[in-house]
Amino acid sequence: MHSRLSGLALALTLSTTALASGCESDPAPAAEPTTSSPSAAAGPAVVMPTGAGVFTSCVILSEGDGDYLWSGTQFRAKGDATLDSAGPHLITNASVVGSWVAEDAKDDGIIVAWKRAGKFLDMLGPLTPAKGASLTAGTTYRLVLRLRPIVEAPQSTINGFDVTWSTDDGQGDTLTDPTVIKLAHSQRDC
Repeated sequence: MHSRLSGLALALTLSTTALASGCESDPAPAAEPTTSSPSAAAGPAVVMPTGAGVFTSCVILSEGDGDYLWSGTQFRAKGDATLDSAGPHLITNASVVGSWVAEDAKDDGIIVAWKRAGKFLDMLGPLTPAKGASLTAGTTYRLVLRLRPIVEAPQSTINGFDVTWSTDDGQGDTLTDPTVIKLAHSQRDC
């Protein structure tokens, strides 16, 4: 048994020596200094989910519906940040009469008449005014808007939703959810 182990040890030593003597390598290049901040190297502090695609929805306005709840825009804070602004990218024949964020990791949202929005708002939990909201690293948020279509217009359109954020170290960006929402009086206006 002892001679078997000695033979195995000798074979390993010889093979290691043979491999080492046959290898030549260039010395590793010196690491280049970097000037980026740690948070910049880690990527943006706030991101939107990828792969969701473009969602387009047309809602037929009903008599007396009034305002509408939109909660379909989701984003994630990968680092601590401040939400500088959030709302429609381009809006025609409608206005925003309320803008909030809520912590929410679900990947679904809704467009519904405000008067029927209670149960959806309850599922979201506490709403924080969007402008100036503190975003905490590791948390997923949902943009919640109260939209008011102009009743006299045949159609109200919202082309995209923007989320503008910044960090204490100077990072910042505007992210756009490409969702298109149409609020129309009839199917032909959709």
